[in-house]
Amino acid sequence: VVNAIPWQLVADGLEAVTSNVPVLGTAVSDIVATAEVALTVLQTPLDQLLGAAVKAAYDYAMASTPDAALLRPALDPVVDLIINVAIEGQPLTTAAINATAAQAPAGLPRQIAASLLAFVASKLGIK
Repeated sequence: VVNAIPWQLVADGLEAVTSNVPVLGTAVSDIVATAEVALTVLQTPLDQLLGAAVKAAYDYAMASTPDAALLRPALDPVVDLIINVAIEGQPLTTAAINATAAQAPAGLPRQIAASLLAFVASKLGIK
């Protein structure tokens, strides 16, 4: 069942909707994020757990902030690239930046992703 439905998209949508309800909605959103994190950690090899922990912190931030989950199409690829570069030691290249920006939907989400990527590149440098 886990691989039969796009569970992460369902979880993100549920987080986006419930995070707008004061107190109870945020709690429900955090519960969904906990389930999302638990499932991710169970599927993560031991040598990649640090990256999974960083992703978990990001998931909780997205779940706890009202409407933040709506930004995930723009932010998820950027966060994944940051984890790959900063934690897993992959080089930050122009090709990786362009491919990451292209993963975000066209329009404002892609502009947000491109802005974040430009910031990351300015801080980490491009190889």
